Amino acid sequence: MPKITRLADFDFSVENFLDACSPAELREVDLLIQSNRYRNKMNAKTKKLTNTADEKDKIEALGFNSSFLLGENKQ
Repeated sequence: MPKITRLADFDFSVENFLDACSPAELREVDLLIQSNRYRNKMNAKTKKLTNTADEKDKIEALGFNSSFLLGENKQ
């Protein structure tokens, strides 16, 4: 029997993904992001960023606290 293989590329933005989520799914995403597992991952990645105004604007445009993510509020 012949086999048909179909390749497809899908490109979804984060915004498109979140728009397609139900309120319950959005809450689940929020709970995951707030967990230590993902907070540590985000903090490790953002330590590589420099503190330029442009990067701060990009971070805040995504709805995040740039001071927290860039490690500027260390006590």
